Amino acid sequence: MTTASVAATPPGAWRRRLFALGPYLLLAPGLLWLVYFFIWPAVQMFLMSISSGTLDLSQPNGGERWAIGTAQGITWSTTTGGTVSIELSRDGGDTWETLFANTPNDSSQPWTVSGPACSSCLLRVTNLVDPEVQDGSAAPFAIFCSPSALDIGAGQTRTGALGVSD
Repeated sequence: MTTASVAATPPGAWRRRLFALGPYLLLAPGLLWLVYFFIWPAVQMFLMSISSGTLDLSQPNGGERWAIGTAQGITWSTTTGGTVSIELSRDGGDTWETLFANTPNDSSQPWTVSGPACSSCLLRVTNLVDPEVQDGSAAPFAIFCSPSALDIGAGQTRTGALGVSD
């Protein structure tokens, strides 16, 4: 059987070890300073460049007239990815209703126009990754009720209010 003997640490050994680490301990504050003032701002700028970008609403951008019930395309150009929300205001921007809460940021979204009719509509597209990246209609557009053709033969009459199926 072999026994190992544990040598006692000579007095002052810890001081020699600490002294040997001294130059490295002096570098630590300098490295922290370097990271804080040079590397971290560069990392922040890189992260900001990833999330920031542009988004420009193309349609509707003002002056359009969209009939209730018709299929229309909401289009925009973008330099970012992720997802967007699309909101509609029917009162010139005072209040907003969400049309699409989370849709791909792929530059287009089909929409079947819904009522009520209004003449001061605005649309807003907002990037959900960076809400500062958004764009809205440059001018109001209109949503209107389109008249539908109603076949009434000779000698026939229609009375009462016309419904959606009429």
